[in-house]
Amino acid sequence: MTQESLEILAQQAAAGDQTASDAVFGQIEAILRRLDRATRNRVVRAALHLNRETDSDSLAPATPATPELLEWARRQFTEEELVAELRDLREQGGHELAELLRDIEPRADRQ
Repeated sequence: MTQESLEILAQQAAAGDQTASDAVFGQIEAILRRLDRATRNRVVRAALHLNRETDSDSLAPATPATPELLEWARRQFTEEELVAELRDLREQGGHELAELLRDIEPRADRQ
């Protein structure tokens, strides 16, 4: 999928098109699965940064994490890695998602 078509799908998803939203999610998930852990963590930091910038009133209320989700998250990285990543995010700020996608798509294609 080209960057242009992904951007069009993202615009449609932002406008409420559930099919486009599912397609965007599928593309992002496929890319994330091909990335190394460090790059995935950069993407997560960028997504969290974008959420912080979003008007909190427009966000869905937080729901408690299930035990299964917590266990999965614990297997993804150590507490020390998480603390280091959070510290880095606070000190250096996040990245724009479009910037990260431009960086990671070529890497994903090579793998």
